[in-house]
Amino acid sequence: MRNQLLLLSALTGATGVAARDIPSNIQNFYNALKAQGDCKNKLGAGFYNDHSDTGAGTVDYCGDHLSDYRVIYLKGKGQNFADMDIDCDGEQNGIGDDGRCNFDKSYQPITSFQYIVKKYNKGINDLNAYVHPYVVFGNSGKKSGWNTFDPRAYGVEPLSIMAVVCNNKLIYGVWGDTNGDGGKHAVVGEASLSLATACFGKESVDGDHGHDPEDVLYIAFPGPDAVPGADGAKWNAKSYEEFEASIEALGNKLIQRIGGGSDSGSGSDSGSGSGNSNSAPGCSWAGHCEGATCSTYNDCSDDLICHKTKKVCTKQDCSWPGHCYGAVCSTYNDCADDLVCVAGFCQPSIVTTKASSTTTAKPTSTTTRTTTVTMTLTPTTKPTSTKTTSTAKASATPKYICEWQGHCEGAKCSTHDDCSGELICHKTNKVCTMSGCQWPGHCLGATCFTHDDCSDPYGCVSGICWYV
Repeated sequence: MRNQLLLLSALTGATGVAARDIPSNIQNFYNALKAQGDCKNKLGAGFYNDHSDTGAGTVDYCGDHLSDYRVIYLKGKGQNFADMDIDCDGEQNGIGDDGRCNFDKSYQPITSFQYIVKKYNKGINDLNAYVHPYVVFGNSGKKSGWNTFDPRAYGVEPLSIMAVVCNNKLIYGVWGDTNGDGGKHAVVGEASLSLATACFGKESVDGDHGHDPEDVLYIAFPGPDAVPGADGAKWNAKSYEEFEASIEALGNKLIQRIGGGSDSGSGSDSGSGSGNSNSAPGCSWAGHCEGATCSTYNDCSDDLICHKTKKVCTKQDCSWPGHCYGAVCSTYNDCADDLVCVAGFCQPSIVTTKASSTTTAKPTSTTTRTTTVTMTLTPTTKPTSTKTTSTAKASATPKYICEWQGHCEGAKCSTHDDCSGELICHKTNKVCTMSGCQWPGHCLGATCFTHDDCSDPYGCVSGICWYV
């Protein structure tokens, strides 16, 4: 086929990872989603493929397989998925620049997670669309009625691995950018020029010409185990092929979540959390992870055992079988021992206790656990909230504490009792927020992509609305 020939000619001299065939479990997954039709568990609904589209948005962030395969993906109506527009944001005039991004009419000189890339200290300041295969995933904006979706609310982390099925190939990339509120609609289905080139060929795409058919499947993997981190990828790679090869092993491991695919054995265990309480939860056999029902040890993934009396897969050193490391959870009370619920999974967490309490025991109806998010900047203004000043005074590493996960700034509510600490339930917006907040749900502690996601006087610092 023409596109495949273009792909091969464009990637002459590349390693085999640049033209990877789709593994059988991913192909079966793709076919099953196509046959199913519309998404049933719509985490975010009504997004558009293009600003020129008319009528209602037809693409959804889908969570039909969030609990069994731990994946989120884009799904269109019926047999459709999403298209692939081209993103050239980030570093330009550098390695690989062949001028094709000059056609990008919406170019931005910075990607959403540039601050993380720079912090990796690998000699680059941002992602390069010619080198790094990144996906634009998530939508933010301040326009009234604008449709938004934050993948982090479901455990997807910045710069985590994503898998893209396109043109009968499987490409690995990273979640590297988000869509804002420029243009007519909240759009989805966009990837960096290098990723699009690997899919459809150099002659087929540039900054203003993408792939219109809605047949591209974008898959995100919730959980910290999907993040290669500073040393798990070749961030300072000199080519697309070099970077994509550096994340192949982790990508191969992550796709084993889907459909119970068997590990091919290629690549390292980068990102695996198996048997290590300090790593992210990892499970290589979907449907046979922590909490799954079992009859024998052979029914359980990795190093899990089948509990003798509870008949669920669990860790040997866990006091509450089925609620141990890696179990699906909604609140801290769903997790055993000193584990906490982070991004929907039971995981270890650094616990910061308030002066009035020194407990680290499992929360009860009268005990509250606190989770910390470390900031990188010192606030220039002393916080006015009494809840924050007790623990987040100006320092080199200020901290924001939310005492009740899922009930923090921006959470939906009906009454004040639905909100953590001193937050109130806004009378008209029905979201938990600070009293006096100019933009309810977007004040201190809210998740954000850019400064525009935060109410005055706050700005977006390391993904959290903070003092600037």
